[in-house]
Amino acid sequence: MKVINELKIESNHTSGERWTDEDAQFLKVNYKKKSIKEIADILNRSYKAIQAKADKLGLTDTENEEIKINEKILKNLYRI
Repeated sequence: MKVINELKIESNHTSGERWTDEDAQFLKVNYKKKSIKEIADILNRSYKAIQAKADKLGLTDTENEEIKINEKILKNLYRI
């Protein structure tokens, strides 16, 4: 079981479980702040599950995951 930082909720999901309102809210709040991989790890869900739910919630846009990862790398390298 994991305690999720910002919302202080617990997650112990296994593959195929329904999304809770708390997990969906966590995804909405953090989709543009964290990588899909980070969210998947925190919620104990697959990368594809996060992508699918984000798409269903209308969170996806033209900014793709590769751009987010590259920006994160640059921020870490240059401390910006």
